[in-house]
Amino acid sequence: MNAGLSVRGMRAAFGKTTVLHGVSLEVTPGETLVLFGASCVGKTVLLRAVAGFEQVTEGVITLAGRRIDGLPPARRNVAMAFEGYALARDADLHLLDEPMGQLEPQLRAILRGRVKALTKARGLTSVLVTHDQTEANAMADRIAVMEGGVLQQYGAAAELRDRPANLFVATFPGRAADERAARHDRRRRCAAPWRGWPARRGARPKPAAARH
Repeated sequence: MNAGLSVRGMRAAFGKTTVLHGVSLEVTPGETLVLFGASCVGKTVLLRAVAGFEQVTEGVITLAGRRIDGLPPARRNVAMAFEGYALARDADLHLLDEPMGQLEPQLRAILRGRVKALTKARGLTSVLVTHDQTEANAMADRIAVMEGGVLQQYGAAAELRDRPANLFVATFPGRAADERAARHDRRRRCAAPWRGWPARRGARPKPAAARH
């Protein structure tokens, strides 16, 4: 099916904590929009709100020309794929919450290509959540950058790169890459904590920050 999504002024809160601050965006028919950002910035909450699994305090959601924010999930004709699952059925909208997050990099790259080919061949309208810049660039027609429950900017990857709306958008992709490299380095050190110890008895490794 070929349907467009519109989200207007969406706000959501858990108790006194606001997690979405008036988010508005459009997904055109047949388009793949990627919600891109670090963990805990509102990406999955937005996805679940569109599906009907989270309540919102304000906002209007329309899909295929009809308002759906007051409808139960079963009547929205939205398919949601969680981590480890793929596209499962026909729907007006497919929501993908990091479905390839636990896969090895090579398999992930293969599956990205297949999912993108499928969505384009069938003209599917979809929204995908990821914190991975490579995945965002590979999958998206447009990218929506989120931080702190606020939609910072959305547009084509080239537009975000060449005309960032603010300093956060201009620096975030590079920062994400640095964070991933740092996490990889921490895992490597933790996996082999005794590597490089001196051979003599009683010797201890220097703190990581002091080793050069």
